[in-house]
Amino acid sequence: MSDVVDFKHPGPPKEPTLKDKFGYDADFLKWIAEWRAARAQMQKNWAEHDLAAGWGTLRTDGIKLDQKPHELWMSLNTTSQTGNRRQCCSRASSFRWS
Repeated sequence: MSDVVDFKHPGPPKEPTLKDKFGYDADFLKWIAEWRAARAQMQKNWAEHDLAAGWGTLRTDGIKLDQKPHELWMSLNTTSQTGNRRQCCSRASSFRWS
């Protein structure tokens, strides 16, 4: 009689990640997405502020403008300009702000 070999089922295939698809550029692409999301949220906040302030025709004493997206966006800009992002991918050094 032969021994029974216990074969392990590998399970469902792993979903590919950005790292699988783009390698070192995945971090840079993630950074760009974060930058664009922060910028979009900032623009939305500004539009809501403009609406509440009547485009400069009403008093703005009680109107609060959320600055967190702006702070995040500025920190992402600072990170890109200091070159810290260059370590994570090959294209960061050729990226130009438009």
